Amino acid sequence: MTLLCFRCDRRVSGRPGGPCPSCGAELVVEGPRRPRPDRHELGSPVAEDGTARVSEPGSGGERRPRGPRSVVGLVVALALVGGVLVVRSWVPGEPNAPVAPPVDQVSEPLGGRLVYVAEGDRPAERRLWVVNLATGTKRRGPVVGDVLDLVDLSEVHPGWLGVEVAGADGSVLALALRGLDAASVATPLARGELVAWGPGGQSLAVATRSRTRQGCRGVRIDLVSVRTGSIERGRAATGVCGPLLTLGRSAVASYFTAETSGGVDTFFSGSVGVPHLLFGNTRMLSASPLAQFLVTAPAARAEVGTDELLYLAWRGRGGPLPVRLGPEPLEPEAVVAWSSDGSLVALVGTVAGEPGLYVVTAGSGSGVREPDLVSAGEVLDATFATDGTLFVARRGEIRMYRDGRLEALALPAGAPPPAGPVAWLP
Repeated sequence: MTLLCFRCDRRVSGRPGGPCPSCGAELVVEGPRRPRPDRHELGSPVAEDGTARVSEPGSGGERRPRGPRSVVGLVVALALVGGVLVVRSWVPGEPNAPVAPPVDQVSEPLGGRLVYVAEGDRPAERRLWVVNLATGTKRRGPVVGDVLDLVDLSEVHPGWLGVEVAGADGSVLALALRGLDAASVATPLARGELVAWGPGGQSLAVATRSRTRQGCRGVRIDLVSVRTGSIERGRAATGVCGPLLTLGRSAVASYFTAETSGGVDTFFSGSVGVPHLLFGNTRMLSASPLAQFLVTAPAARAEVGTDELLYLAWRGRGGPLPVRLGPEPLEPEAVVAWSSDGSLVALVGTVAGEPGLYVVTAGSGSGVREPDLVSAGEVLDATFATDGTLFVARRGEIRMYRDGRLEALALPAGAPPPAGPVAWLP
């Protein structure tokens, strides 16, 4: 009788259950060896005439029965596959409504959440909706008012969202949504003539007007901590008596454009709130988190067709760089989004009579910046994901732009179309 030692992988003589003479492990009886199958037994069986032979259930010995080990393996495999499917298709608190494939299949999977404003259940009511791009599910968010902008506050706290709404007196109210459930309530942060969020939404610049010794209503810039709600009061700017036009915020300073006795100038103020001239005779449209600026300045006499030209500028050295497509300038209407690294900016405008949403490369370098037309016609809003994907909200649809292609994003079944601003959250 041939015995086998599993530890030494040796065949020895002895009695079943006895110790191995080499290592002392228990010996087992070696069963009869199965003959090596030929090539026809490894794949689809082949009959003598050369045709493929497939065994049907119950047809006899053509199909080898499964042993206990293979049955257990099949059960485990099915359980694992079922577990993966359950985890993939079920998300706590969100209905199981997968996103349909886009019109043009994207090359990389989407991630993060898309939050947008849609019409509510009742007339004149608006509500936020949340779409999980990774799982393809939707969720009804809270009711909101006349929303002007949505801001990602995830760097302050995951899942937080900044909301700007219009006040009845023309002011802007900034609020923080500390959750995206339907019952979530927004917390007011500040109200001002204009507001501007800092990088990651961690700070909020608020511009107000106050009476100065010169008798005019000077500009005062306060700074609000979004995390704590504390307010750092700024000092009113003397000599700035005209209307406040724009406001921006970077990590280290606030920026604003106002009418002055010399025309239209752009200023910056640090932590103490004292304004300093940044660009003379220049109107700032928007400031990026990294202190890049889109500005307009009077056109030179040699250039015709417009009174002002659009430039990309930096504080200190660098720029201004004209933004135009060949000889045709980009006439801006509104800046809607900066990428988180400041390398791209999306704005609504017109080039050669073609209105739409344009993207401009805003990183370092020199030379003319040529705008790329992303979406022609009316655009409600746009937002960048961290990978540079641009989500564009239009009437009745959302599209995404990346790798030079504009693709349709099919919303989950039952999700209403967008009717206002949109924001991407990680």
